[in-house]
Amino acid sequence: MANPYFRFKQFTVFQDKCAMKVSTDACIFGAWMAGIFAEQVSGEGRILDIGAGTGLLGLMIAQRCDAFITGVELQEESALQAASNMISSPWSDRLRVVPGDINDLVFTEPFDAIITNPPFFENDLLSEEHGRSLARHGETLTHSQVLRVFFLDLTAHGIAGILLPYHRMESFLEEASILGFRCREQVLLRQTPDHDFFRAMLLMEREILEEAYAPPLVKEWAIREGEQYGSECLSLLKDYYLYL
Repeated sequence: MANPYFRFKQFTVFQDKCAMKVSTDACIFGAWMAGIFAEQVSGEGRILDIGAGTGLLGLMIAQRCDAFITGVELQEESALQAASNMISSPWSDRLRVVPGDINDLVFTEPFDAIITNPPFFENDLLSEEHGRSLARHGETLTHSQVLRVFFLDLTAHGIAGILLPYHRMESFLEEASILGFRCREQVLLRQTPDHDFFRAMLLMEREILEEAYAPPLVKEWAIREGEQYGSECLSLLKDYYLYL
């Protein structure tokens, strides 16, 4: 039986009620975005987590950034567990979970930042377990719907982070450009230096007509180098992982 929880240095994520468990790539993504949000979102800012799952990304961001974080989660059991994880954390006063479908929600104010690790494997074979299938597929949250939330709920100068399968990156960026978004930074992840890229972490922002832009900054990281974490990933994870 899989461990029902994942203990970090400053918080614990229980995950036995959630379809998708804590993963290394999600942790790297959360740590990367937490650092960016800590620099660019003020203490009174508002951050949205689309598809909160266990609440992992919100908790990682809360450790570094003083903003108020709202997670939205479709699956009821996951939403309840995410809420429990948040209540048990040191930052419970700045974290909340809204159960429901992000496509049906209307927010009264825009967010300064949005983060999402959305369903992936769109159009691939569904897994046998329905909950896991919902969490991993674009059945309930397509890239078009994610971009719609960016368009409607992000402030004019807000930023957004998304974790994608590498082979979905170009199609996502093409669709994002149509809606007036550009990629400021890309981090391409490999499992090891000998593997192909399998994930893309993207930092997005709106294109402002009067502003000139440089091409996106592109970085290539390996999660593992031999028996150790790659240097970039180690630098991010050491503030979170219990034994680093």
